[in-house]
Amino acid sequence: MSNYIRDISISRGKFTKGDRVVVVKGRKVPVGTSGVVAWVSRNTGGVLVKSEDSNQIESATGIWMNPKNLERIKES
Repeated sequence: MSNYIRDISISRGKFTKGDRVVVVKGRKVPVGTSGVVAWVSRNTGGVLVKSEDSNQIESATGIWMNPKNLERIKES
């Protein structure tokens, strides 16, 4: 695998707080659901995704997702 492809593959799984994401696979959350990364767990690697409306509200509910099921939405 070339370095370029490996770098893209590695960066795809790394999310930071505030990234806009969309669900691309999985069975618990409908594909196409979008949200904002509210937290990334250092222990498990899970990503807490909240709706864009309630992202800044600490008490708002979110869902923990496997980062393999998410893709970052490219800002244009």
